[in-house]
Amino acid sequence: MPAGNVAVKLSFDRVIDPFRARLLLLGPSGVPQLLPASPVDDEQHGLATTVALTPGHYVLHWRMRAQAGDPAQGTLPFDVGAAPTPVAKK
Repeated sequence: MPAGNVAVKLSFDRVIDPFRARLLLLGPSGVPQLLPASPVDDEQHGLATTVALTPGHYVLHWRMRAQAGDPAQGTLPFDVGAAPTPVAKK
């Protein structure tokens, strides 16, 4: 994906407790960044946030708990390339 402001959305197959969810981003600098996230809809089946990314390798660690109390977690590795350069019109 290109560098810049990137919208991140995670969807789950069950209702989650958004107050017990956590998104932690590890980027090229190696400094962990806790991302604020909000429920994506009234049904609370997902989380969304926006983050500014520079080129490099990233790993998004997520942790959530369903309203029934079942915990779940995972990681999503991805790479960010340079932002596309605008094409000049003639």
